[in-house]
Amino acid sequence: QLSLGLDFLKAGLMERAKEAFQESLTENPDNIEALMYLQKSYEEEREWQEAFEIRQRIMKITRSSDFSISSFILAEWGIDKYRNGEFDKAIEIFDEAIDLYPEVYPAYEFLGKTYLEMGQLRKAADAWEKLIELTPDKAFLILPDLYKVYRKLGTEKDIIKYCDYILKKNDKNWRTYLFIAS
Repeated sequence: QLSLGLDFLKAGLMERAKEAFQESLTENPDNIEALMYLQKSYEEEREWQEAFEIRQRIMKITRSSDFSISSFILAEWGIDKYRNGEFDKAIEIFDEAIDLYPEVYPAYEFLGKTYLEMGQLRKAADAWEKLIELTPDKAFLILPDLYKVYRKLGTEKDIIKYCDYILKKNDKNWRTYLFIAS
């Protein structure tokens, strides 16, 4: 069943692939390979809740304490909620992702965007400042938006502090230099 599922997966027949992987799991519920491919199938279909549940099952079986993949799955789920205008649900999911793995930068990026859409400028800035503190190499994703928020808040000089912080962490961060130059 596993090899059949892989064939369906390669052919892009996701529903049939998921069925084959689930059938394989009825024979051996702890089959890590089948679980991983099932997770991948759910991810391909943007079925984030199911992918997250399978990931948790894999972690339990393998006794893993690495929540990074789980957090990125949650972040993707939250991004879908954000794009659908379900801001409260998106915030809830982003917070869960951050609780599991604090360096999940997409959660901070889109948490800030969600708050910005809701008109909560200070909370948007807080989310993006946290992204910079935890993953300064990803700051380029939000620096222009953070600067715009600071301008609206009347605190545009705060951007200097964060650009300095980024460059202290990596003085070769060309994206930050490019941002400063613009």
